[in-house]
This record gives sequence, structure tokens and C-alpha cells, in this order.
Amino acid sequence: MKRPGIDGGFLLCFGLNLILNCFWAVPAVVLFVTHFALGTPLWLAWLALGLWLVIVFAITAFMSWATSTSNSNGAGTGTRGRATVRYSSQRRDESIDLSGKQAIPTRPQSSGDVDDQK
Repeated sequence: MKRPGIDGGFLLCFGLNLILNCFWAVPAVVLFVTHFALGTPLWLAWLALGLWLVIVFAITAFMSWATSTSNSNGAGTGTRGRATVRYSSQRRDESIDLSGKQAIPTRPQSSGDVDDQK
């Protein structure tokens, strides 16, 4: 199934970030109110609103880029640049054989146990 939007829901994440960071728009709202109440320039309010949108967009774009980067060369995994291979993919022909052995060893009984003194 194809993922929606740009880079798997970028617009959805951007919208959620706008909602979560709505308090960053308070300066723009205050400037809009002061424009109508006191006559301050309207371009200041639009500048504050635009700055809020650009900052939230930049944060969302950075997070989207950071999560989309792949770790295909093994960097950061402690393998010094070698590709990481799962253990199970190398050993498909071998299976664990527990016949004749207990999976969980029993607790050894000693003469000093409290349970034995009943």
C-alpha cells in the first residue's frame, strides 16, 4: 500500500506540529489584536505568523529527513562499517535440539533448605 503525502505523511506531521506548537503563534495573535486596537503596522503580525510557520516547517522537515536516513553501512552499530547480518539468517539449517536435556535446570536440593524441615 502506498503511503500518503510527501515522504509518508509529511503534511499530516506538519499539521500535527502546527497544532502542538500553536502557542508559538501567540505573538502573531497579539500583534493582530494590537493592529485593530492601537493601529500598529499589520506587516509585523504577518511577519510573526510567517516566522512561526517557517520554524515549524523547518523542524518538521528536519525530523522527517532524520528519520528517513538509512543505516545501511552499519555506522553506529559497533561493527566498524561492516554490514550487520542477523544471526538467524545465517543459521537456518541448524536447529536447537533439547532432546534428553531440560530447558530449565532444576534447583539443587540441599539439606539446609527450609522446605525440607517440614
